[in-house]
Amino acid sequence: MLVIGAKGHAKEIIDIIDNNGIITFFDNITTPPLHIFLNTFKVLNSFDQLTDYFLKNDPKFCLGIGGTKIRQEIANKIKSHGGQLTTITAHNASIGQYDVAIGKGCNIMKNVMISNSVIIGEGVLINYGASVHHDVSIGNYCEISPGAMLLGRCKIGNYTSIGAGAIILPDIKIGNNVIIGAGAVVTKNIESNSKVIGIPAKKIINE
Repeated sequence: MLVIGAKGHAKEIIDIIDNNGIITFFDNITTPPLHIFLNTFKVLNSFDQLTDYFLKNDPKFCLGIGGTKIRQEIANKIKSHGGQLTTITAHNASIGQYDVAIGKGCNIMKNVMISNSVIIGEGVLINYGASVHHDVSIGNYCEISPGAMLLGRCKIGNYTSIGAGAIILPDIKIGNNVIIGAGAVVTKNIESNSKVIGIPAKKIINE
């Protein structure tokens, strides 16, 4: 399995990759170039190496980076070099057996709970201990931080980031490109391109 990124989030997903310990990383940003990650894993540093890797090995890759749109940008670039975006799921994640659709390239971390009748878009990161309840819809390349709770029938747009421990109440609709602060409790619909914090969550007008 190839993991894109060799920094913070990459350290967290190592333990949920079931690949008999055969993991390679890709990082073409760090200066000076990083060749070994965590004193153990090989790191590729160029797109030529990446293309060669995909030709000689399994083309599947997963995203080892956080963020929203940056995950999509990097995923598209890696796909253009022959990679196949892949979802990875922790063994102890609890996922409903009925009417659940999970897109490609998601990271579903340890202790996550996903109920039935849930739709999750491409490239979504659902972090440790988050819960996604029945009839929830999550758009593409969202980031759901540790301990966040998405209650029944709420709808989350694309590229939205939900902070650690935040709670989205039932039936709430949240637009695209929204940032919800850690610990916020969202009691009303949130329009696109907003940032909200607090209990109850309120929009930040001027920062």
